[in-house]
Amino acid sequence: MIENRESLNLAGAFVAAGLICILGFVTWALVFREVPKPNENALTLLIGILSANVGVVVGFFFGSSVSAKKQADTIDTLAKTAQTAGAALSSEPASIVLQPGEQATATATDTGTVIEPKQ
Repeated sequence: MIENRESLNLAGAFVAAGLICILGFVTWALVFREVPKPNENALTLLIGILSANVGVVVGFFFGSSVSAKKQADTIDTLAKTAQTAGAALSSEPASIVLQPGEQATATATDTGTVIEPKQ
């Protein structure tokens, strides 16, 4: 799941860079090139549309969506940690009950924890 988000970030960065380049080129053409009179309105409309799209892309990458992605990554990490910890814990109930004042020794082994009461 996290790998998909990273590839989405890379693709989004290319889309954002492309939109900014196109917006810059169209703005440059409107300012420094002579545009035929019938095309001026279309070019001005195109600049408005591109500006709005650049704003949406910048808002996505630097706005609340970034924190939502970080939160989703954190949740994924916590879920994996909990799953690993749950697999490490034994589902068997404790087989020894100690009365107040009694002592026991606990030893970790490959098969689990061994608890032996002290005599």
